[in-house]
Amino acid sequence: MRLTLLSSGSKGNATLIQTDTHTVLLDCGLSRRALSLRLQTLGLHLEDLDAIILSHEHDDHTKGLAQVLKHHPCPLYSHALTLQALAPLVIPQPHPVHPGEVVHLGSLEILPFQVSHDAVAPLGFKLSEAGRSVVHLTDSGFIPQTAHAPLANAEVYVLESNYDPALLFSSMRPYHLKSRIDSVKGHLSNVDAAYHLAHMVGPNTHSIVFAHLSEDCNSPSRTLETFYTVFSEYALATTHLTTLCANAQHPTPWIHV
Repeated sequence: MRLTLLSSGSKGNATLIQTDTHTVLLDCGLSRRALSLRLQTLGLHLEDLDAIILSHEHDDHTKGLAQVLKHHPCPLYSHALTLQALAPLVIPQPHPVHPGEVVHLGSLEILPFQVSHDAVAPLGFKLSEAGRSVVHLTDSGFIPQTAHAPLANAEVYVLESNYDPALLFSSMRPYHLKSRIDSVKGHLSNVDAAYHLAHMVGPNTHSIVFAHLSEDCNSPSRTLETFYTVFSEYALATTHLTTLCANAQHPTPWIHV
């Protein structure tokens, strides 16, 4: 299995996952044209998609969904309440999923789990093939400690690291928006992300992708500095880890799981 984040951030989110049997898009927050262009840089086309997985209904995760499904109909997997929230969008092949219930797409095993965000039924996903796994978790303001063990020791983590608290609260954003972002139904800060990774990263882990960074209330340097500081405070080794920050401008390199 391998993956690339085609885009990540408030302007659009889309992750491409390839296994031995399937090419899957996780979220469709780019326009059909933009998505097609980014796939072409990888030697792929929209016709190659076997399925789309959707975390939640917000526009930065669904922007291109209507046009992609209209011109390239394929199965859409998401929570039943999220599928309902997409009305009046025509979904040719809806497949409701439920937290804690595994779905199989050929050799790919998908385990949805509930996250905490101001959407109707937001989900994160653990994606596994041949005993190796990716945890993909964005758009969540809170992760319970009980989630650490089930999500521990994945080979790859794609985890939201949305904002630096000092930059957020000194920004010109209205207070209600700052409060929403910083709430349990909002987003994870750099410190939040590093803390949770400190409790989930294991000996099998080799790559961490920080996702959904705010353009004006965060930076890749602040994200990585916070991560390495927290791991140092926990006396955790980082020399075996590859870390990178995804963005909305261009895809990440392929990450082999």
